[in-house]
Amino acid sequence: MKQQKAKVDQKIQTANDFIDVKEIKRNFLYTKSGYVIGYLKLLPINISLLNNKELRALNINITSKFKAEKDRFSFFVVPRSVDMDKYLNFLEEKIESEMTSINKRTLLNAMVRAATQKVSSGQNFEHQFYLAIREKEGKEAKLNERIREFENYYTAVGNQVDRVGDSEILKLCNLFTNGIATLEEENNLYYTKLPSIG
Repeated sequence: MKQQKAKVDQKIQTANDFIDVKEIKRNFLYTKSGYVIGYLKLLPINISLLNNKELRALNINITSKFKAEKDRFSFFVVPRSVDMDKYLNFLEEKIESEMTSINKRTLLNAMVRAATQKVSSGQNFEHQFYLAIREKEGKEAKLNERIREFENYYTAVGNQVDRVGDSEILKLCNLFTNGIATLEEENNLYYTKLPSIG
């Protein structure tokens, strides 16, 4: 009878028990399993403007930066819906103010049609790229040093990175732990729903 009760108790595990997050403070996520994690957000670069030679050089350059990296880190991508309303309003204002050139008006109308088609077809999203770098709890100084090294790896090849703060770490946690992902209006960040397992 005791064994059966223990099994029932395991099934009634709370979300806080299941999730390995102890606290988020000073731009770090502390886990119950004794790790501290820092996050970097990689800002996108437009590689479609590079020719094959430039693209190969960029790949070799960034790869060479990571050859010396022996410690673990994670790279993940998060889809994010983009609010196109401001962009469409901007284009509409430009069309209304453009009275001199028929070519400019035609081009602006084509841009409005393309943006409207993206919105109506559900293709108005972008991908956000993140690095998660971890160390054992108590080694925050080493973690900060590693994060600075990663920042240098990317800025050396012209890719801007941002350190992820407490509020965005919380949003990332919610995204990975909450099946119905959050809609954060204060920062105008919209996260798409991730599929659930099971």
